Amino acid sequence: MSLRLFIVLGLISLLAGCSSGVKIDDDKARLDALRSSLSDAQARQIVVQEAVKQLGVSYRYGGLTPNDGFDCSGLVFHVYLKTGRWLPRKSQDQFIYANKSAQPKPGDLVFFSSKIKLKQVDHVGILLKDDLFIHAPGKGKEVSTSRLSEPYWQKRFQGSGSYLD
Repeated sequence: MSLRLFIVLGLISLLAGCSSGVKIDDDKARLDALRSSLSDAQARQIVVQEAVKQLGVSYRYGGLTPNDGFDCSGLVFHVYLKTGRWLPRKSQDQFIYANKSAQPKPGDLVFFSSKIKLKQVDHVGILLKDDLFIHAPGKGKEVSTSRLSEPYWQKRFQGSGSYLD
């Protein structure tokens, strides 16, 4: 490889790195502006509305968009992003960093452990109202609603938390 080609390739990679940094900064600024422009009540309303729009979207492990499908934490990540809030990507981390709430409100998150004895959070949903929540239940299924009062979910419930208020 000639020195000239090496320099050109180096400059291209340097410029590409700079431009991606600007995009991240621009995205962060847009998210911050959106978050600060919304009251918590407005953000709760958006979370619930955006979550309901995803009903019927296919489950896909690692999925983050309606076109690709969602896993449970990807659904939460996507919906909260609509309010300018950047949440952790994994359900366990979403649980750890959420403000715990004994009386969850619509838009708050509800957390579960599929392995009852381990009590490690591995599933998350968004409370819509009362005990109705929306989630991406698993492989071969679609985003749907369930009730916290169902015995299956009661046994696995680990708590609720909020990124609002």
